[in-house]
Amino acid sequence: MTIRRELPFVLALSIAILAASAAAQPRARTSPLRKPKPLAPPPNFESDIEGVFFADALQELGPRVEVVAPTPAATDPTTAPAGAAWSDLVSAETLEDEIKSLVLQVGQQVKSPAAFRAAGHEQARRDLALLAALFGVIGEYDGDVRWRESAPNLSTRFARTARNCKTVSDGAYRDAQARARELGELVRAGKVDVEPETNTEDWQSAADRAALMERFEQALQKRLPAIVASKAELSRGKARVRHEAEIVALLARAIQSSGYEFADDQGYLKHAKDLERAALQLKEAADQADLSSAQSAIQAMTKSCESCHAGFRG
Repeated sequence: MTIRRELPFVLALSIAILAASAAAQPRARTSPLRKPKPLAPPPNFESDIEGVFFADALQELGPRVEVVAPTPAATDPTTAPAGAAWSDLVSAETLEDEIKSLVLQVGQQVKSPAAFRAAGHEQARRDLALLAALFGVIGEYDGDVRWRESAPNLSTRFARTARNCKTVSDGAYRDAQARARELGELVRAGKVDVEPETNTEDWQSAADRAALMERFEQALQKRLPAIVASKAELSRGKARVRHEAEIVALLARAIQSSGYEFADDQGYLKHAKDLERAALQLKEAADQADLSSAQSAIQAMTKSCESCHAGFRG
């Protein structure tokens, strides 16, 4: 009977505990939206300061500039860099050495009328045209170089005499002798006194291209093959390879001048630029004593010359 009397009390206690437990559970907080804080009022500037700013920047300056990533310029791998300086192709030392090497050579070609009539006039035509180009470059050279002051005048004189040597005559012989004396005096004394040329020409078109091409043949057929025959030969002769490479690069650039026939033909220009590029590759290979690269460069130079000869004359 005691159990029946206690049952209502137990039930009431259980209900009280459950109610207290439910009241203890966290309730979702439903606070109302907060009102935004008021912004600070705009500052007031003095009139002399306020005039520095635009009332409406877009109206005054126009729309914002759209930033676009630059598109790389298309490059043609078959062309050499346009407008490269002469010093990128040939050193002042190479120019001087090449001119010095021609003093005795030209002297032998004009040592007598008989020598000149035989093979001398053709050899003189080639070497005087080369000298015209060399002096032309010296006159435009972008670094310290000897004979700069005399170079433009001498370039015109040597180009004219080279053209005269296409035929054998007493006048051509005397003219060639005079250039030989001037060349010797220039190298010995560092300067030469000559009358200024009244009929000046652009040396890049005055220097006979056919004569300049003979210098390519000298380099590719006579001077370079023996030096690149072996690693040991290249190591010993890399200075000579560098010299030949620079002279070929110079002349390859020169014959791209607008004064020459075919200079507006893209096929012709490609061959000349390929030759120039291959000559510079040979120069780099010589500096590194890289036999394989040197031989490949000479093959590329030879191919450029042969391809040009097959399609163009003059």
